[in-house]
Amino acid sequence: MIVKRIYRGRKDFRPREGFKVYGNFDKLVWEFQPTESMIFDYKDGDILDKDWEDWKKGGGVSFVGRGWNLLNLFINNRENLQWAWRWNVELLHFDFGFYRNTAKEPQYDSNQSSFLQLNPGEGGKCIIKRVSTFQFQINLYDSTGISKLERIITVPFKPIAFKILGLWYGGKDNSKGKWGGRAPKDMLFYWLFKRIK
Repeated sequence: MIVKRIYRGRKDFRPREGFKVYGNFDKLVWEFQPTESMIFDYKDGDILDKDWEDWKKGGGVSFVGRGWNLLNLFINNRENLQWAWRWNVELLHFDFGFYRNTAKEPQYDSNQSSFLQLNPGEGGKCIIKRVSTFQFQINLYDSTGISKLERIITVPFKPIAFKILGLWYGGKDNSKGKWGGRAPKDMLFYWLFKRIK
């Protein structure tokens, strides 16, 4: 794995993923391991932004089609599928779940039982695979290889290309706290991405 870092006041982890676009794939695989540096407490400032419960975006894929959907090469929040994480300040572990942006509104789980739950130093894995022309499946696995989450989504157009999305802090830009949805402190995250044709 490599180390991805984000610095206080920033939104993207570095090194950045770069501009990776594929014409097709069988599977996209991310291995990850959260660290203690990603833990929030009530002194971190972001809590005051009411942003701690928001999902921080992990890796994923943006679906690129013809016409207006070509914009997905450059805009990451129109039609995509990602894994995402957040520190659960009540249960004191990391929640990992699926996150999907659409042209209408974001989609994600709100049921605690549907999350992959990890402690600092524990590893997890996400696999996104193509099921059919319009359908894609996302699974999240714990370190023993047991699938903790599975979702199948349908893309409303035929993808002609796939842009890989990197690790991004995200957050609500309109938060009224000190950081406004940006990282409230320096963090590092262990990460590995690979494409399986």
